[in-house]
Amino acid sequence: MWLVVLFTLICLSVLYSGFAWVLGEQREAVLKPFQSADLTVFER
Repeated sequence: MWLVVLFTLICLSVLYSGFAWVLGEQREAVLKPFQSADLTVFER
């Protein structure tokens, strides 16, 4: 039974890491045009 739990946890962690990596890549591509605007907002 613990093998099934271990397999599920490993699959979930791999899926989560891949999902987070894709989100990070897309976020960088999406935010590049807005980075200058974000910097001006943060400076205030």
